[in-house]
Amino acid sequence: MIAKLFSDLFKSKFKHILKTYMGDILGLHKSKIIFYYLNGKSYSDVRRVFKQTSEADDTLIKYYKPFWDLGTSKWNKIKRVADAVNGRLTYISDIDNPHYKRFEYWATPIEVHNNEKDDCDGYAVLLCYVLRLLGLGEYDVFVRVGRVKYTNGKLGEKHANVLVRDEDSMLFFPIEGSWYPNLTSFEFSTHKLPFHRHPRYTETEWITNDKFSFANTRWFKWIK
Repeated sequence: MIAKLFSDLFKSKFKHILKTYMGDILGLHKSKIIFYYLNGKSYSDVRRVFKQTSEADDTLIKYYKPFWDLGTSKWNKIKRVADAVNGRLTYISDIDNPHYKRFEYWATPIEVHNNEKDDCDGYAVLLCYVLRLLGLGEYDVFVRVGRVKYTNGKLGEKHANVLVRDEDSMLFFPIEGSWYPNLTSFEFSTHKLPFHRHPRYTETEWITNDKFSFANTRWFKWIK
């Protein structure tokens, strides 16, 4: 009973700290649904992409767990899995993808894995979901959507990438699949530059995983 009480108090304090970080630093608020223009037709909840069968989960675990097991630390394990995802996938736009042929399509993790090609959200969804399957917690890893900058400082298009939380600092660090993946992978392994201080990311609209979502405007969120 006492152990459970302390566990509940810790979780409550942890969630408060995380929500404060999301709100004060990233400008995001807890949300229940993340609406996005999907399938080139209408708005729907992005989180549907994380719903797949246990057989699909087993396939992903069987393929990516060996990369995870080779890691020498948590950060090295994550980087190895990210490199495995990046090595398997080839970047292609949704409209040019023979499996989709739509202006915008967010595929499930197993679709991305099996097709072996996708755009930035495919990389991000697959990596985020696989890391969750391999043990990262519901507040540890998210898919993030927002604006990015080119190396010359010019503001680029909207982009999806993965954020991973550091347990000690409570800060998030970016890791990439299709936007300077090699450079960001190196930066991630050095564990020096948190997301909110990173010069290549700006104007985050929302972050989500299979459990929780945070967004910056009411257009994307429905608060409980």
